[in-house]
Amino acid sequence: MKTILTFVFIIICSTKLFSQELHIKQSAAFEDILLAVKTDSISLFKNSFGKDISEEIMTGKGENIWVEGFNAYKDLLKKDFSDFQISDFSYIYDEKRSTIKIFYKGKKYGSMEVIEEEDKWKLNER
Repeated sequence: MKTILTFVFIIICSTKLFSQELHIKQSAAFEDILLAVKTDSISLFKNSFGKDISEEIMTGKGENIWVEGFNAYKDLLKKDFSDFQISDFSYIYDEKRSTIKIFYKGKKYGSMEVIEEEDKWKLNER
């Protein structure tokens, strides 16, 4: 009986530990990317990236690099998800790797590195 209770406890804990959530604070930057694509907002797109990545993107490339990057994300998201809703996505945060695992309608899509800067979560990769 004790073994069964231990097993049930482990199952319950691991289910909660690895469950997908519609919104977590670490997913805010990716959700901003989704919203930027939906609303055609390059400024929201730019603000989704961390300081180091923004500087890396801008180095020697000028403002047009943001338009190119935005259009690339827009094309990819529309190709992969056509008419997506932000609520179609869910997330799991991997604290050890500082990444969010991204799920679309329950199926794993990918992961992205995130970083907390000034109490806001930003994408830490292109």
